[in-house]
Amino acid sequence: MQISIKFELNLTMLDGKAINAITNNTLTRTCYICNATPTQMNQKQVLENLVPDLNSLKFGFSALHAYIRCFECILHISYRLPIKKWQIRGSTAENKCLARKKILQEKFWSKLGLLVDFPKDSGYGNTNDGNTARRAFQNYKVFAEITDVNQELIWRLFNVLCLVNSSYSFNLQKFKVYCDQTYDLYVKEYQWFYMPVSMHKLLVHSAQIIPNFDLPIGFYTEEAQEARNKDNKYIRLNHTRKINRKTTLTDQFNFLHVTSDPVISTLRMSFKRTKKKVRLLPIDAANIAELNLSAQSQDSNEYSDNEEDDETNDEEEDAEIDTEIDEKDLKIQFDVLSDNAANIIVEFDEYSNFFLDE
Repeated sequence: MQISIKFELNLTMLDGKAINAITNNTLTRTCYICNATPTQMNQKQVLENLVPDLNSLKFGFSALHAYIRCFECILHISYRLPIKKWQIRGSTAENKCLARKKILQEKFWSKLGLLVDFPKDSGYGNTNDGNTARRAFQNYKVFAEITDVNQELIWRLFNVLCLVNSSYSFNLQKFKVYCDQTYDLYVKEYQWFYMPVSMHKLLVHSAQIIPNFDLPIGFYTEEAQEARNKDNKYIRLNHTRKINRKTTLTDQFNFLHVTSDPVISTLRMSFKRTKKKVRLLPIDAANIAELNLSAQSQDSNEYSDNEEDDETNDEEEDAEIDTEIDEKDLKIQFDVLSDNAANIIVEFDEYSNFFLDE
């Protein structure tokens, strides 16, 4: 008996910039799947008439980065609540938004212990990483209270994000209906803020993308690639020749090939293997995935990382947070960041209005 094995490569470990380059999409705020512009993102009837590019669906979507993009979308909506406009124009509007941004940063720190929208010490990027976004969505009630953004919208986005980042197969029809309802809620509440491309792709195109893959969509995230970012920096610094760019990249790829060898990886994992914490899906996501809900909370708006959290009352959680934020060194860190933080919420260059209706 002869057994043949066929390998199929799926180019899904990509972020938005890489996909835009591959699909020749020169307008980064335009959807590379349906070519919807920002002014069309909140118009459901217009989107229904746009034909998606079937070849673009095979790239999947960056489920891991979707957490950050949705988190930042909620933040930017909250910053603009005093003016209720997508663009911040004029010194008066800018001052209002900056003042609200500072208030939100203080609330995130005092209630959740999160540093939000601060520049990193390295000089590039900010503190809005995946862990910050996940923790904010897990505490969705506090998240909604801080930002004054619709709590149901945050809860629904959290459920969608949990599903696309999980390894569960789920009912695609239920998922599509849930995404459509979430989209309608967003447009109803925040018609004035154009939906970002990442959220548009999550709510509008995710049900079209998922059938293109054999495994659950959570297996195709860029998590494995992101997990090796620190390794790449270390390898490039300590295990490559710095003669020229070609030799540096060659040594780096060779070292990565060695460390990714199945036998070597198995030996390494035998020493590092620990019991992994199992995270339960929130109740709406569990219903869509048609899981056994006996371990889930019966309240449709409850979520916890483990069963012990279900028994923890709000007073104990508040006490734990207070203990964390009373540390003197963290308070000093927050004060320094507050003084040195950039006062720019979002920058618009001369090309920002290229595709906006006058």
